[in-house]
Amino acid sequence: MPVDLSRLANNRSDRKVTCVRSNSDLIPDYYIRRGTKALPGRTLVLLHGISRNAAELALRFAESGYWDEWTLIAPVFERQRFGQFQQMMAKQSQIPSDQALSALLKRIFDEAGIDEHPVHLFGFSGGAQLAHRFAMLNPHKAAGVFAMAAGWYLMPDDNIAYPYGLGDLGPLRSCDLVRALTIPMVVAVGALDTRCDDVVRQDRIINRTQGRNRYIRARKWHKAVNRIALEQGILHTIALQVIANGTHNFGQCVEETDLMDRVHTAFAGGTFMFNNAL
Repeated sequence: MPVDLSRLANNRSDRKVTCVRSNSDLIPDYYIRRGTKALPGRTLVLLHGISRNAAELALRFAESGYWDEWTLIAPVFERQRFGQFQQMMAKQSQIPSDQALSALLKRIFDEAGIDEHPVHLFGFSGGAQLAHRFAMLNPHKAAGVFAMAAGWYLMPDDNIAYPYGLGDLGPLRSCDLVRALTIPMVVAVGALDTRCDDVVRQDRIINRTQGRNRYIRARKWHKAVNRIALEQGILHTIALQVIANGTHNFGQCVEETDLMDRVHTAFAGGTFMFNNAL
């Protein structure tokens, strides 16, 4: 669906989205809309997919009055600098996206003159992959996650090597899974996002452990993490939502479903809707 970004631009000064060049090889460029109140507790990071539509995410969220008191940050993870940002994997000459996101947040907080604090993360498609992986491996930095339409997931199994599971994380990463499973999190998928083709990554490990399409994979991941949460006595933190009429198109989901209402309810409203398949 072609997107006319000029149509989304809002002339209200308190909803203005600004593009910022980082001027650093270690930090991504980003879009930001500063909220009308103090930053702590109301920081929402918007994570794009492989189309790198960070501007669209920032503008669509800024357009909604739900987020007027929130600071919106939408980084742009260029492939040349940040490699496979969805899986937080990079070549030796590149920067892993989790390191880049952490550095970006530190810069923004430092410039605002406030201490670093956990942020809320919304991701769509590849951005949903990054959102839940970042939170699982950096639970102290995540206040909540809404992961919509992820292609596939980081399974909570240390017998499966990263990025498929939690095994072989490497010297710079670790996972406190119990703490990660206490993060309020929604894994969401469109009811119509069921196609199985070359766009949806297919390989032996993913298909065997997660299924063949996004809808099945969301349900399997949700079941896996909640089984472990239940074993640990952790209740009511991870929700599965199947969004009626939702496709694998962010603009369509915003305009034709209640996606924005759901994100607002999860983050700003402070209440998660559990296992809502309607």
